[in-house]
Amino acid sequence: MANDFIQRGPVKQGFERRNERCARATECRARSWLRTRLAIHVLFLIVAPAATTLAQQKIYWTDPAFGTGSPAVRRSNLSGSSVEDLITTGLVYPEGIALDLLSEKMYFVDNHAFAIKRANLDGTMLETVTPVPERPQMIALDLMAGMVYWSASETNISQGIFRARLDGTEMEEIVDIVDLQANATGIAIDSAGGKVYWTEQSPTKIRRATVDGTAIEDLITTGLHSPRGIALDVPAGKMYWMDGRLGTPRKIRRANLEGSNVEDLVTTGLSSPWGIALDLGVGKMYWVDYGTDKILRANLDGTDVEDVVTSGLDLPLGIALDLRVEEPAIPTVSAWGIVALTLLLAAVGTAVLRVRGLNTALGVR
Repeated sequence: MANDFIQRGPVKQGFERRNERCARATECRARSWLRTRLAIHVLFLIVAPAATTLAQQKIYWTDPAFGTGSPAVRRSNLSGSSVEDLITTGLVYPEGIALDLLSEKMYFVDNHAFAIKRANLDGTMLETVTPVPERPQMIALDLMAGMVYWSASETNISQGIFRARLDGTEMEEIVDIVDLQANATGIAIDSAGGKVYWTEQSPTKIRRATVDGTAIEDLITTGLHSPRGIALDVPAGKMYWMDGRLGTPRKIRRANLEGSNVEDLVTTGLSSPWGIALDLGVGKMYWVDYGTDKILRANLDGTDVEDVVTSGLDLPLGIALDLRVEEPAIPTVSAWGIVALTLLLAAVGTAVLRVRGLNTALGVR
């Protein structure tokens, strides 16, 4: 009779409720454990194989080697190691150079060939973007607008600031330097501000205008000797330029973008500095000196000057930097990862079935 009471009464119901709670708690813990293990394995399988892309950061420079060797476009690591000859044929007198890193292209002027040229960053696929009516000197890119700008300076030939589309179409002169009785050398673009900056010799000035050549402003008109290459630090509101040549004081200088607060940064160890490029990420400037046949660098305030490339240069003129950094590649799942993930999902299914079998044995639905 007592047994009948257990089978039909509250005791049985209590046992059933306890078993049900136990089974459900067991299933809950099992599912939680499996979800955690699954998440860990999936994260490992997907994220662990991620690799990095892009090679070391690079210095690019032009070297016309006038009268002493063969003209070339070269590059090296930022440390000056691993110098490579990228282009050694199809050149006459390369000068200014600029990089379009998004399209993996370099653009440069070939002064004596009267041409704007471009190639892949590894030097392949050399082509003429556009022939020009004057000898171009330095070059700058406005990638936001898809334009290439260059300076031209040659006695008795058209002199000025020119631009064209990156494919060479729609070429136009936007500033006629002949009318200003000067000649242009260095050039730089402030894409966001819509300004083009350039240096001039005879008389010596630094000027700027809107990118269509209007609203010309004199920024610096005194205290200059022979301004050459120019580069901008727009976030800090500064411009940097090379000044001087043989027979005049040689300096690397900077000023505010509107021309105020001129500073002498480097005043010793220079012979004929020409092109300049900035690494704003680490606060460095790089320049070429064709008088000493070197590439050098220093802090942006002119301290800690050091040689970077000291051999294999004949007449370095233009310089540009590839400052891209390594980034994680898009994660992918390998073939082994897919197999392991499949096996893991199968194990999860088996474990769930076992928990459900336990529930059935305990009479839990």
